[in-house]
Amino acid sequence: MDQMLSVHYIESYDKTDLKDHFHNSHELILVCEGSAVFKIGGREYIGNKGSLMLISNHESHEITVTELPYKRYYVLIDPGSLHSIASDPVLGSLFKYNPEINRGEIKLDESLAYTFQVLLKAMLNEQEKNLLYMTGVMSSLMHLLIIKLYRHYPELFPLKQNDKNAVLISSIQSYIEQNCEKDITLSKTAKEYYLNASYLSHIFKKYSGYNFRQYLILQRLSLARKLLVTSETGITQISEKCGFGNVNHFIRMFGSYEGITPYQYRKKALESAGH
Repeated sequence: MDQMLSVHYIESYDKTDLKDHFHNSHELILVCEGSAVFKIGGREYIGNKGSLMLISNHESHEITVTELPYKRYYVLIDPGSLHSIASDPVLGSLFKYNPEINRGEIKLDESLAYTFQVLLKAMLNEQEKNLLYMTGVMSSLMHLLIIKLYRHYPELFPLKQNDKNAVLISSIQSYIEQNCEKDITLSKTAKEYYLNASYLSHIFKKYSGYNFRQYLILQRLSLARKLLVTSETGITQISEKCGFGNVNHFIRMFGSYEGITPYQYRKKALESAGH
């Protein structure tokens, strides 16, 4: 089911590894017991009790369980819905990748870890019982969790309150995320924001960690993965819906990032979902 926010609690009693993969969502993982090695975007981290892992929808990751039982909560957030959950640009920047911020190994103190577990358990209860206004309550609880994280670890958030360029780039990132299927270019976007294209290119790379074209491609691929999993739309049509236009170009780009074809990705996703 396609939704803005979903919460899960899993207990593992065998050392099954999760191979390198992308999600179509931002992911937050709270380790409650046991430990695992997380490889996120090429970096390696140890996650044990009280560890919090943050993974953007652009970052591939691999998990190897090292201590059992391995118990954890994880939250999946649809990138297009993040603004609805955390409308403040500073809070919403939590899942905006920045190479200068080491987010992969966050050790919460005992009190904060317990608070997060309470919030996540409440969200899971709403989801499982499908209560009235479930989506609003879950979004509010997630918003509260992000605020509490900001109060304790403001350094995890790329945007700062008084950094005008950071806020500008966040706005442009949101613009790309919401319009990636359209004919977006660096020069057109620069004109849209009354900026010099070279200047935009420079600050975009500085604040996002990607050049403009890379970020646009990653957003288009994220949308493509979503359509491959949640619809029966043909590959050519998905290529058009995601702004690639030429289906052969789409297949090449998809293969270069995913290592498999769009068709193989769809088949693998459906098989892993039990279809």
